[in-house]
Amino acid sequence: MQKIGNFGAKALFFLLPFMGLLFTRLKFDSDFWFILNSGKFVAENGFPYTEPFTMHEGLNFVLEQWATDIIYWEIFHYFGAEGVIAFVIIIGFFIIFIYEKICLFLSDNVALSKILTLFFGVLIASPFLVTRPQIFSALIFLAEVFLLLKYAKTNENKYLFLIPIFSLLMINLHAALWPMIFVLMLPFTATFFARILTKLDKEYLGEKFDIMPIVFTATISFFVGFLNPYGFNAMAFLFTSYDPAVHGIISEVQPMTLKFDFSSLFFVYSLFFFVFLFSGVVLISRKKTPLYLILLFAGLGFLAMLAIRNVFLFYSLGTFVFAYNLRNYEFKLAKLNWTFLHLLPFIVIDLFVIYQIIQKDSIFPLPAIHIIYLIFLFVSLTVFAVCYGKNDGLKRIKWLLVLLLPYVLIASMNFQNRTSEKDYIGEKYKECIDVLLGENDAKDLIFFTGFNTGAYAEYRGIKCYMDARPEIFAPKNSGKDFSIIGEYIDVINGKIYYRDFVEKYNFNYMLVEEGDGVLFAMLPHDKDFVLLHEEKDDAGKVYARLYKVNINIK
Repeated sequence: MQKIGNFGAKALFFLLPFMGLLFTRLKFDSDFWFILNSGKFVAENGFPYTEPFTMHEGLNFVLEQWATDIIYWEIFHYFGAEGVIAFVIIIGFFIIFIYEKICLFLSDNVALSKILTLFFGVLIASPFLVTRPQIFSALIFLAEVFLLLKYAKTNENKYLFLIPIFSLLMINLHAALWPMIFVLMLPFTATFFARILTKLDKEYLGEKFDIMPIVFTATISFFVGFLNPYGFNAMAFLFTSYDPAVHGIISEVQPMTLKFDFSSLFFVYSLFFFVFLFSGVVLISRKKTPLYLILLFAGLGFLAMLAIRNVFLFYSLGTFVFAYNLRNYEFKLAKLNWTFLHLLPFIVIDLFVIYQIIQKDSIFPLPAIHIIYLIFLFVSLTVFAVCYGKNDGLKRIKWLLVLLLPYVLIASMNFQNRTSEKDYIGEKYKECIDVLLGENDAKDLIFFTGFNTGAYAEYRGIKCYMDARPEIFAPKNSGKDFSIIGEYIDVINGKIYYRDFVEKYNFNYMLVEEGDGVLFAMLPHDKDFVLLHEEKDDAGKVYARLYKVNINIK
């Protein structure tokens, strides 16, 4: 492939990884209301050290993602829900961008890097781009792997300088995954010792690099981890947050175990892809693969088989072995002559957005996020008009970058125009809470909510029994001998009589949904629970009910 190559072809391959973002239909994650609530609390009151949102008093509390919460809250506060969606898409853009750069670094093959990024970065990884702290984690881990790969290739210490900063960011943005900073160093450490302790072929070991800079970087990164509001408690959050006996019922936080249960579709799916991908690496490789790439692939693939929450880490960090092994493959499509057509999507989308704005009944005042969109559109069109006529194909490709950011921003506006605000905000229990607060002051409520219903109610200022933060209600973190989440599980499974449970806390209102088991099934048949409101899905099926508890209940 020529150094510059045909501009049209390269531009097409550059666009490929990002095309899928245009069709991404993002929604607020169900836990996002807790994130907003926490960010607002920290911004207004400082760091909480006892749990402030539920009816339970004196629970020890580590807000392990406090910086993420503030970022999301400030964006939501100033730019609304659309601003949050746009922000997630922008971070997704940079995640995909760094993934592509790593593939290009390992393969030196432009076409291959774009195609791998399209497959792993968009078609597989994009569903994981959600309103959660994991988007920051993915971005930081990708940057760390990129720097470690460059260090392994060059043995230049400068590539390790930023990793302690990554540690500082992770411990405050997403402390639960902070230990991964060190896990990602292990393949490179193992490769160094393999050089000393084994007689592996040098091609399996890659370029020679020193281990002491990595050890020094890891040591600094560890002590930097203390720079957070919760000290060692945040650093150890991963190891103290989960109670397998209770959390095993929640797919996201199940303990990592390799279960050879072939009735499990997920296990079969994971096993198939792990074996298939690994076999593909062996069969298509024309040269021996460096050990650190094999270990990244195998280690993260194994973690993905242990727990579904690790799948994203595998696809985003463990698949670079393909870029290395396929680097000599020639793609005929890259040699085709593509012309002005590859720029048409930008122009069409620009015109579409302008039309969507001006066709509204009232154009002004424009929301702040729309003004930002228009600024990006103006810049992109100006750059296009100035630079497209230049003869230097390489400069054209570089200037095309300026067009990409507004392009992915426009994806979020396209999203807004294809779905209602309620669809992507996900205020699933809004109607029930509106009814409740229409008749009561929040401070007068003794309100039952289950695992899925609590976050939104708390965001509306109601102190609830429960929400979807299992670690907060388990003895390891709460500092209490009594397990609140254990009690909840026993109630919904019928091990605790539901009326005894209601009497214990003297609830005056209850919001129950399908996941609340016995409560959802029994309360419609108990005359002491007065139905106030039902929420139904598009098919007319009831998924949540709001009850007033009769004050004479015994």
